[in-house]
Amino acid sequence: MLVYSNNAIGHLNASVSIGATTLVLETGDGANFPSPTANQFFYVRLGNDTTNEVVKVTGRAGDTFTCEATSSGWDAETLVICSVAAEVFDEFLQLDAADQTVKGFKVQSYAEVLGTPSSSSGVLTINLDDANLFSTILTEDITTLTISNVPSGVANFVLIFTQDGTGSWGVTWPASFKWPSGNSHSVTAAAGSIDVIVGFSMDGGSTWLMSLAGADYS
Repeated sequence: MLVYSNNAIGHLNASVSIGATTLVLETGDGANFPSPTANQFFYVRLGNDTTNEVVKVTGRAGDTFTCEATSSGWDAETLVICSVAAEVFDEFLQLDAADQTVKGFKVQSYAEVLGTPSSSSGVLTINLDDANLFSTILTEDITTLTISNVPSGVANFVLIFTQDGTGSWGVTWPASFKWPSGNSHSVTAAAGSIDVIVGFSMDGGSTWLMSLAGADYS
């Protein structure tokens, strides 16, 4: 994990040769820099604005840094800065607007975005650009249900239907929704009842494998 200290500046106490894996700073300068523990590191820039290199430091004991091999030799008194260089940004996960694959990370204690679409004239649109979890209050019969902005490949959503105080509203499922044994679910009619529907697609939304997570919550 990358660690950093603001305004960390020091100088080499002695010259280093190409391929050096230890940097010794002047007495007391090391305290300005982070103290990485297991699996932590920071970057320093050796040199000046015109001639320099960035080195990854994996350990610090007082004024002595353990680092990856330097690519240049440096004289005593060379400036050492805990700098925000290109190598720092390379350590961060960066995603652009295109579909990206993220592998090998853990997420803990997160909140999911809840979409709350409403129908109009019997039409309900579930926009997967907005969320993957949706809650809709039924105030009329849904005759057209559309899933929009489906990502390519695998996609999924959870849809929670809640009957309003009147109840008995129904939902007409799209032909692309495929249910176990061909038996589609009829939403619970009782006023205030809640049904939870789950959809899965492996072909970019051409076909949805549907299941009922729970019905008639009240």
